[in-house]
Amino acid sequence: MRNRALRWLLLGAAAWAATAFSAPARYCDDTGAWLQVLGSGHAAWHDQRAESSYLVWLDGHARLLVNAGSGSALRFGEAGAKFADLDAIVFNTLQASTTTDLPAFLAGSPGTGRDRPLPVFAPPRTDGRAMAFFERLIGLNGLYPRLAGFLPHGSDADASRVPYALEIHEAPTLGGRRWQQGGGKHGRLFRSAHIALSAKPVFQSGRPAVAWKVAAGGRSLVFAGAFSDERDDVSAFAEDADALIVDHGITQGTRGDLLARYATPAKLGRIASRAGARMLILGQRANRTRGFENTSLAAIEAEFSGAVLFANDLTCWGL
Repeated sequence: MRNRALRWLLLGAAAWAATAFSAPARYCDDTGAWLQVLGSGHAAWHDQRAESSYLVWLDGHARLLVNAGSGSALRFGEAGAKFADLDAIVFNTLQASTTTDLPAFLAGSPGTGRDRPLPVFAPPRTDGRAMAFFERLIGLNGLYPRLAGFLPHGSDADASRVPYALEIHEAPTLGGRRWQQGGGKHGRLFRSAHIALSAKPVFQSGRPAVAWKVAAGGRSLVFAGAFSDERDDVSAFAEDADALIVDHGITQGTRGDLLARYATPAKLGRIASRAGARMLILGQRANRTRGFENTSLAAIEAEFSGAVLFANDLTCWGL
């Protein structure tokens, strides 16, 4: 009996520990700037992770949505975020892994209290400009024509069903200069009352891609996504960032074509170190990297002395 009781006690303790250490923090604090992961997976529907997506919270309000991968709309609701609070949506790329749930966000947004335009910032695709992508997705002749009213030139009939329109802005990916919305000698950041944005092209095996810098509540976040850094794209752009968020796409020993799309863990560590980032967050965790976290961590920590965090859905970190 004593052995059986001890066994059940140990099993109960193990179950409690598993719950305590794996359960995500679903809500961020009501003060200051916070980063929340909505989707931490990549192209693996059986891993119980949504795909690439993040929220930037400021003083209890979700102000920026970064990417909208599969499952992110569900996580958005679970996080307790309000669509009316968003100041903008940005995309690192216009690929399936970052855009699949955008129609779900839009279809569910009427009735959420949003009545102001929603700026959307994205790079172009290899086969055309950013606006062409959104027209093929939700235009009158697109995949989801009933959502066409969200586009600036949607039909009057569609527009009457939606309380706001998207404002589509394309972030250029040619050249290596930092992109800022607006004119003037130096340009100006996109700025709302809560956040400011700028972007810079990053190299990703010929695919148009950008890294985004976000200023919120006196803190700085850089969402770099997937990149190979063959052109030293990221470290200067991410200088003094409180959080540098990257894709953990490959392991340290990877060889071949994937090196043109992803930086190795050691390279990620060097980039974070050169940038002087406070923390490095590894998101969009692929099947090929799960189970190798200790190896990746060792390679990163050999180059970077800051905090290294592995993303999980709904986890939230204060900045």
